[in-house]
Amino acid sequence: IVTAQVSLDENTCPDPHVTPGAPAPGRCQAFFTSLLDRLQGLPGEESVALTGTLPLQGQLGSYVYDAQGHPRDARQGALLATGRVVSPSYFSTLGMNLVRGRLLDAQDASGVSHAVVINQHMAEHLWPHQDPVGMHLINVMDEPRPAEWLPSLSSVVVGVVSNTRDGTLAAPFGDEAYFPMTASNERPVMYVLLRTHATASDAASELQQTVTAIDSQAPVTRVRSLNEVIATSEAAPRSLALLLLAFGALAVIIGGVGAYSLIAYTVNWRTREIGIRLALGAQRGQVLSSIIRQSLLLSLGGCVVGLAGAALASQMLRSFLYGVSTVDPLTFTAVALLMVLLAIAAAWIPARRAASVDPITTLRRE
Repeated sequence: IVTAQVSLDENTCPDPHVTPGAPAPGRCQAFFTSLLDRLQGLPGEESVALTGTLPLQGQLGSYVYDAQGHPRDARQGALLATGRVVSPSYFSTLGMNLVRGRLLDAQDASGVSHAVVINQHMAEHLWPHQDPVGMHLINVMDEPRPAEWLPSLSSVVVGVVSNTRDGTLAAPFGDEAYFPMTASNERPVMYVLLRTHATASDAASELQQTVTAIDSQAPVTRVRSLNEVIATSEAAPRSLALLLLAFGALAVIIGGVGAYSLIAYTVNWRTREIGIRLALGAQRGQVLSSIIRQSLLLSLGGCVVGLAGAALASQMLRSFLYGVSTVDPLTFTAVALLMVLLAIAAAWIPARRAASVDPITTLRRE
């Protein structure tokens, strides 16, 4: 999926409530509707969509609203969700699933239906164990007075879609509302989403030509694949993960060297004992397995203590984790096995050296 930002002059669609004498709304809506129609006919395009804000870009459109069945005192704060203006093809382009009701369609662009689609999280938050389809929401800006709203100015929920993460991948799901592209909520800047077989550069070139054919002054900027958008949102967590990985690798190296040094010192200190055992008939394999067994027991004891400490310390890393719990069994098991293997490897060389001790030489020293 290739994304790009298309920007019109802000004076193209000024807010008549803010700018007295402004032209009737709908000019920006007409431009982007025409752009969407033309892009759908390009070769290699599977689907095309428009959105006011890209997911995972850090630009969250706040939707401050009141909801049916949630009366509040005028002194209380209203509800807050992420509001996004999208074309009807937005959901299919991103592969979002319809859970209940219907998606937005071309007829909703007139604004007559007052349709809005919400995500599962918002539906469960506002109307648990109820059917959210047919419920009403209203922007606080459309309320005649705080906490007082008119049904004629409210939006009606027509569908529920699957949850998606918006701010960052590590953040939990939040409330999201998707509004159709109407003249009343038009904006001069929109993002194009192209699900295409073409390369990003080819898609950008075709997009620029299509935009120029409608408005030669409208620039096409910030052309990126959706994967690049996601990678940018993960840049800081990824840097931290690499830093922690480097410290973890250093800790493993230090642990391996420390285990080898300790076991080598212990074996060297037992040279006399090992020589006497060999002189009395002990097999070299018995000596080798005895040393490795002792090292294995020490490493297992260290793993038990280390895992307990890690389970406590990992709570401090909760905010950096995504898709894994702080006490993930697979991670803890893999680390424990790694440390045991390191201990066995560290014990192998000193054990081999000890098993090859000449008992006659040892006894002569005594």
